[in-house]
Amino acid sequence: MNLALKVSQDVKAIKDLLSAASVVYADIKAKYDTDLKSLAEMTRTGEPVWDKFVAHYVTKGGATFITEYFNMAIMGTEAGFTDPRSRIEMIEKTVQDMLGMHLVLSHLWRGQASADKGLW
Repeated sequence: MNLALKVSQDVKAIKDLLSAASVVYADIKAKYDTDLKSLAEMTRTGEPVWDKFVAHYVTKGGATFITEYFNMAIMGTEAGFTDPRSRIEMIEKTVQDMLGMHLVLSHLWRGQASADKGLW
């Protein structure tokens, strides 16, 4: 299956879980861990934008900052992560925006940095 389509389906599944009458965070975490975590934590060292984010979030997981932020929203125990509406928004924006942005930027960077025209 096309990676972009798979990611879109996984993000939609998480958004559906977030919009349930009763949000079950364990189910959301399981979906993320099974389908999106490996993409969030794939090695991107050397990609300029990724390296800047890792340096900025060095105290929040470094190269795993997307997953660390996601997990803080799932747990809902740290300051700034306790309000249920905020947690839902943080989870949604993490899987939909932050992860998606890094996947696209990574693909673009790898394409321009390679002679492999299949990456362009």
